[in-house]
Amino acid sequence: MKKTTFTALLSLGILANSGIGQAATVIFDFNNGTELDASAAAGTVMTRTENSETVSLTTLVNMAPDFNQPDPYATLISLGVGTSINNPAGLGINNPSTNNGDFNTATNAGSDEGNNLNYLESITFEFDQPVTLDSIDLASVGADEFLRITIEGSSTNYDLNDNGITDIFTDPLNGLIIPAGTNITFTGEGGIGTTNLRIDTFTVNVIPEPSGFLLTVLGSGLLAFRRKR
Repeated sequence: MKKTTFTALLSLGILANSGIGQAATVIFDFNNGTELDASAAAGTVMTRTENSETVSLTTLVNMAPDFNQPDPYATLISLGVGTSINNPAGLGINNPSTNNGDFNTATNAGSDEGNNLNYLESITFEFDQPVTLDSIDLASVGADEFLRITIEGSSTNYDLNDNGITDIFTDPLNGLIIPAGTNITFTGEGGIGTTNLRIDTFTVNVIPEPSGFLLTVLGSGLLAFRRKR
């Protein structure tokens, strides 16, 4: 009887750590006309479902240099700064202060400032479930620019640089789990007038919670096993 009970418990333990509860992959494509397009304000929610797993991201704050100031890069603003998607795809920032007629001359930033992640522009998200960042696909990365990813509570900077091969970066955070409600920030870095990044797609893996049903069964089985001893 003891051998039979132990075998049953072992089988349940294997089941609890097998296919049930495996990580599900969810893709966020930043295409023209989707939720974060058209100067979408902070607080915009984007929800995607893959294989019956639903994940939502929410933009918390969008930051950009203030080109109405003598030194625009000394002062970052969030008021009126929205996300935008370059046709047909690619997530960036729309900076309202670029309406200042002097900014192009002063910074040599170029007329594409409204659609990209330019120097020091950033987008901060949070997810509603714990996830890992499986991959990120950038529209392009040049030799003089890079995307910096920072995670709330971590002092590590994760920099995605031009590798001369591909603009798809797999496991860019080295397997780091991002808890639900944790800030994750994407910032354009490089040189003034030469940083023109866009995020085409990123893929997350949802970290599953243990099955409550299986834990209940395991607990009941352990009690029965102890009583029969």
